[in-house]
Amino acid sequence: MKNQLISIIVPCYNQEQYLDDCLQSVIEQTYEHWECIIINDGSTDNTSDVAKAWLDKDQRFIYIENKNKGVAVSRNIGIQKAKGDWIQFLDGDDIILASKLEESMAYSKEYNFIYTDFKVLIDNKILPPFCDLSKRKLNVNNLILYWDNGLNIPIHTPVLKKDLLVNISFNDNFKLHEDWLFWLQLFKTERVSPFFINKPLVLYRSHHQSSSQNQDLFFSSQKDVYYYAYDRLLTIEERELLFSKFLMNYFIMVEKKNKLDKFYFQIINSKYYRLKKFFFKLIK
Repeated sequence: MKNQLISIIVPCYNQEQYLDDCLQSVIEQTYEHWECIIINDGSTDNTSDVAKAWLDKDQRFIYIENKNKGVAVSRNIGIQKAKGDWIQFLDGDDIILASKLEESMAYSKEYNFIYTDFKVLIDNKILPPFCDLSKRKLNVNNLILYWDNGLNIPIHTPVLKKDLLVNISFNDNFKLHEDWLFWLQLFKTERVSPFFINKPLVLYRSHHQSSSQNQDLFFSSQKDVYYYAYDRLLTIEERELLFSKFLMNYFIMVEKKNKLDKFYFQIINSKYYRLKKFFFKLIK
């Protein structure tokens, strides 16, 4: 299927230090029939200069500037502009290995959603993935029950057929977990035929600027997204699954809190802590 065009959609915001690595991984693809749409989401650093330099290197790169409206809006713009038969999402700080597109397209006759395993990149060190994608099938029930608890689909692991995205887009009301809503809507259409390539063909970069590192924002957004799905997307049976996940998360949180409380009391009741406290009282 070498004649099928793949549209690679790269949203980026203040990622000048990572964007060259990302786009270099695109140009190194052994599958050559692609276009790469770079959407600069109102960056305030030199992302614009870095991105535009790639337009001179290869005419398959396309550059779009957008006011800072978030990654969901940028991805939706990319989908609208895409001319390809297939879509590959790729955030501006992540990397796809050179054979990723070619190995994925080898299964494009039988499947319309081909995803691969991944590894994590932290400070130029390659580490194991944070979940095992081989353990659970991709379907609506598993996306509800196990998302962020043993199942997660980094946005750049799949190549998917563009015609799957009719009437489906990223919800731009949410800054986080918009990908979960997107996959949930997609798999609820029951048009998806997934295939998993059990090879780490992408690198997911984790760093201090990642929005997922802000835990307060992470959990607040998760709650809002779950409420939205409960009210607008899910059947009665699926709502019951989501409710059971709420309960599971609650008990996990309570258990963690109890362990922290126990650890706290062990510390403040320790001889060292009491002696230290007594010492500081003496020197005041």
